[in-house]
Amino acid sequence: MISQEKIVEIRQRASIVEVISDFVTLKKAGRNHMGLCPFHAEKTPSFTVSEEKGIYHCFGCQSGGSVFHFLMNYDHLTFPEAVERVAKRYGIAVQHDGRPASRESGEREKLYRVNERVALNYQKLLLSHPEGRRALEYLKGRGVDEAAMQKFLLGYAPQTGSGLLKVFSQENISSQDACRLGLIGQRDGQKFYEKFFARVIFPIVSPAGKVVAFGGRVLDQALPKYLNSSETPLFHKGSTLYGLYQAKDGIRKADRVVVVEGYLDVIALAQHELSYAVATLGTALTADHVRVLSRYTKNIIALFDGDDAGRKAASRSFEIFVEAGLLGRAAFLPKGEDPDTFVRSRGKAALEAVLDQAVPLADYYFSWLEQRYGTSLEGKSQIAGEVSRVLAKVTNAFEADLLARRAVDILGIREE
Repeated sequence: MISQEKIVEIRQRASIVEVISDFVTLKKAGRNHMGLCPFHAEKTPSFTVSEEKGIYHCFGCQSGGSVFHFLMNYDHLTFPEAVERVAKRYGIAVQHDGRPASRESGEREKLYRVNERVALNYQKLLLSHPEGRRALEYLKGRGVDEAAMQKFLLGYAPQTGSGLLKVFSQENISSQDACRLGLIGQRDGQKFYEKFFARVIFPIVSPAGKVVAFGGRVLDQALPKYLNSSETPLFHKGSTLYGLYQAKDGIRKADRVVVVEGYLDVIALAQHELSYAVATLGTALTADHVRVLSRYTKNIIALFDGDDAGRKAASRSFEIFVEAGLLGRAAFLPKGEDPDTFVRSRGKAALEAVLDQAVPLADYYFSWLEQRYGTSLEGKSQIAGEVSRVLAKVTNAFEADLLARRAVDILGIREE
């Protein structure tokens, strides 16, 4: 535990305005500062920060508290993690007293340490194991340089296993914890085995910089091509985004984020100085994904393939954005291209031009409905049913009105 005296010292020395300004654009408003709340979608600022009182408060969603509470809510940190984050920013040394941490906090920290140790093991094997050479050649063939391998903590799990069971035994890591994290499994209630083997390993890192899970890709055409950790106490696939930790600063600087599909897409874009890309983890984009990204920027672009599947996915994503309280934009690559191949063959400027031409998902959604159902009476009836179903999820009255009017333009019916 961190002593109460040290917590008070850190809070008094820290500037809550400085810390929150790393995440939210604040403007001076009398004695306070104001900005758009990062915890819910809003158009008019209702998020207030008081340097004098050392607190923040949102009049829209009623969230509030100290600088520590902000970081806990924003980056899903425990209280000790938030205290240490602020202390590190201001160069304050933190010592822990002899009292134990809370059971929940201590349990999560223990699991984080297991994942960190496993990530180091995979990294070591990429460089030292005989099979690692093949993995290195694969990565270099995909254009991944050594700096990117280090930045994204890439590793390798050999065909014969990575020796995790031996590591766990030597370092007194319980098999039960390793099972909870999806690192090993158990056959017939007796023999343990590793979940990842013969795969390049992509550690999945939380916005706070903690390894929460792993993804693995085969080097050949074996199936499944990608394998992700199962859901764990640290990892929830539907709200976690690959590369967000590495992209946070780039997102804030560019004030936009691009959502792609694969690990290597994110890495390729980062290598070409497009450092504001993230990827979903083998699942479609969810409302929780969008909500997480909205804490960093409201300008979210979903990048799709230009084929029929990509355009169908774009139409479906509109509903996801609406559910999250945003409208979003969509950009499309030429058929047969993905972000990785496109940026490596055509460069940063070409991909940024594609992103700059992103269209509002609302406009695309209505165009897609017309193409799908046609303009017959039956088609318009089906469109009306789809639109009314989506409109029911819109929480912003102004946006609901605009979307209803847009629907009226193509349907020729009353807004009511």
